[in-house]
Amino acid sequence: MSEELNIKDIQSNDGEWLTDILEGYGDNLNDEILLLNITKQDLLNKNENNIEQVGYKVPYGNNDEIEGLIYFYFKKCVEWYDNYRPALEEVAKEEAKLIIEEEENFPDNSFLVLLYCQGDYVWSLGG
Repeated sequence: MSEELNIKDIQSNDGEWLTDILEGYGDNLNDEILLLNITKQDLLNKNENNIEQVGYKVPYGNNDEIEGLIYFYFKKCVEWYDNYRPALEEVAKEEAKLIIEEEENFPDNSFLVLLYCQGDYVWSLGG
């Protein structure tokens, strides 16, 4: 079972499935950001039953909290998957910056659900 995970293919082909999954999580958010993790095996098998929240919900629009959540997640990935990243703090800052900049394109949003797979961004849903 060595099927290779290609997140770009999943993003291109399974966007509707990913959006449907995240909608259920977004229904309960108000001015918050939630980060979810799915394993590679579950993503390949389209098994959404084992998706887990990582960390805590952070206030929507609080850039320091977003950065802290991303950093916490990347640290957990090192523990869980031996997913070592050099300059972890800088990588987390850069990832948070991308999220924050993307959300600036949607000024009416009041929540965001982020889905990552073992340290790699997969999909997001805002509203």
